[in-house]
Order: sequence, then C-alpha cells, then structure tokens
Amino acid sequence: MIFKKISAMIAVVAASLLMPSASFADDYQAQFWDYIGSSTFTDQSSVAKSSGGSFKFTFKSASTAVNGTYWLWEEDPDGFQYVGKVTVKDGGGGEFYNVGGFVDGSNNRAEFVLTKDNSQQTTVNFYNFST
Repeated sequence: MIFKKISAMIAVVAASLLMPSASFADDYQAQFWDYIGSSTFTDQSSVAKSSGGSFKFTFKSASTAVNGTYWLWEEDPDGFQYVGKVTVKDGGGGEFYNVGGFVDGSNNRAEFVLTKDNSQQTTVNFYNFST
C-alpha cells in the first residue's frame, strides 16, 4: 500500500517536471536565430533589417556557397558604415556580434548589406539573434 502511494507521488512529480511552462517555452524559443530574409547577389546583397544583438548569414544551399571575404555594412541615407568582415571557408557563412549600435531610424532597425571579394553569384539567408 505504501509502495503504491510513493509510486503515485513520484509519477505526479515526474509528470509535472516534464511539462514545459509557457515562460520556459518563451525563453527556449528566444535562444534561436530568427530568419529575416534572403538575397541572391553577385556584388552586393539586398538589405536585411536587423533589430540588433547578433547577425549572421548562411548559404541557402551547398551549391550557392561561395568562399571568400564578406564585409557587412549598415546602410544609411548618408552612406555606408563598416560593421565587420569574415572570411568564409568551406561554405560556412559568417556571424557578427554586438551589432545593436547600428540600430537607428524610425523603424528601430539596422539595415545591413553584404559585399564580397568576387563576382560569383550566391544566395544567402539572413538571421537575427536578439536577447
């Protein structure tokens, strides 16, 4: 009898620990990169609007991966601001951290574009990570 009660209590505790709470689910989802667009380009990508935090690009597929140096710029009406550069090897893409300082304007976004050191066509996906 006591064994059945203890077993039942353990089962209830275990079940309650396995159920994710809404706040846990929100925190868990916040740990992922948010897709914010894609661009097919040879010299300069289209604009990707980022809310700050961190920014990354990946190649849409292995067939569109182009190794080389990629520069990230923030586009403003008065020109471009240099954000950073990354050298891509083996089609890995690139990540840029702490880009919140480039968020500006009435839309409260940073308008990022990529340029690269070659004229081969590529397709990239853009992602934003905000905390």
